[in-house]
Amino acid sequence: MSKLPNQAHRPGRAWTVLLIAWIAGLFIAGPWDLPLSTRVADLDGTAFTHFIQVWGTTPSGILQFAAVLLLLTPALRRRSEEAQIIAVILLVMSILQPLVITTAIKFAWGRLRFHQLGGDLALFTPFWQPNTAAGGVSFPSGHTATACSLSPVVVYLWRRGRGSAAAALAVVVAAWTLTVAWGRIAGGYHYLTDVFFSMGLSALLAPFVAAWGEAAWRRWFRKAEDRTGVPLPPKHPPRRSP
Repeated sequence: MSKLPNQAHRPGRAWTVLLIAWIAGLFIAGPWDLPLSTRVADLDGTAFTHFIQVWGTTPSGILQFAAVLLLLTPALRRRSEEAQIIAVILLVMSILQPLVITTAIKFAWGRLRFHQLGGDLALFTPFWQPNTAAGGVSFPSGHTATACSLSPVVVYLWRRGRGSAAAALAVVVAAWTLTVAWGRIAGGYHYLTDVFFSMGLSALLAPFVAAWGEAAWRRWFRKAEDRTGVPLPPKHPPRRSP
């Protein structure tokens, strides 16, 4: 049985388990921050770390541009209502996590990047310890948060009964996110908890953003039925049986 529209964004048992696992994972990963970065970070840079530094946010940027173009172009909007909803969900997530939440925490926390330590490991601070005076922006990872920006679309597709599409997109998002996360650690720009925080937060926000994005589309971007004669898609149709 599908969830009622006003229940779709409420956290359930799985979300609570994920929250607990995320918090526990941060404290488990914390002691590995400095040892891992010390072992794998190449401060001179490699072709891989340079690629991630320069191009790591490019795929998301292209998708964001395409989403804005679609929503502002009537001829493109008419082609697919589902594409409109996905575009709104992507833009909501792109603004909420990488831009607003991540930026606010970065400046509030002040954690120095590994390459900024200059070999003085005494300057390192664990993720749970704000150090605003240091002026660093390591925690959390903005590149990783941006790489996760399609995670709410995975939730949306699953809720619409598009299990295969959701699974395929989840694999792509996970693979790219892990690639970006490793590149940021290997380049000395982030610690393990920086990237883990962003990945976990993205997963926790995904079901809410999927619901908020669809609601925003229905309020601001949908075509009125009385003008098109085309019935609007149901908010949460039953998932197809396997």
